[in-house]
Amino acid sequence: MRSMKTEELFESVDDLPTELRVQLLERLLESLHPYDEATERAWKSEVRRRKKELDESEVETLEGEITLQKIRRRIRR
Repeated sequence: MRSMKTEELFESVDDLPTELRVQLLERLLESLHPYDEATERAWKSEVRRRKKELDESEVETLEGEITLQKIRRRIRR
């Protein structure tokens, strides 16, 4: 059960302009998952690798809806 102060906080957040809510969300996420330079470098490297594969037609791309259909079929099994 939430306390009255918590409810008041949530209501105050709901009243904020969208841009401020986005900033608040970013801060909350950062507090849960602090910036890690090594992880950031690894993700950038992965993005470059995947882009290269796409640029050089090394991988087959699928439409999002087709991919979701395949995933749903696998889950039902």
